[in-house]
Amino acid sequence: MPAMPPRLRRRPLSFLQLRVKAPLGFLYLLFLAVLSVPVMIGMTLLWYASRGAAVVAGLGAGRRRGETEERAA
Repeated sequence: MPAMPPRLRRRPLSFLQLRVKAPLGFLYLLFLAVLSVPVMIGMTLLWYASRGAAVVAGLGAGRRRGETEERAA
């Protein structure tokens, strides 16, 4: 295996980085993943509610406010 250029060599992790910072970073990543699930569910429900409101308002699910039949066809 060829030697890596000096600017790309990896330095070893210190004890603090290996035992404290890396696990905390991993836990933070898991926290963000868990936090994103309710946001995704809420945005999906909001999208379905907006589509339902558009149908009730007579705009139709596929049409927008300014479109006419000629432009939609």
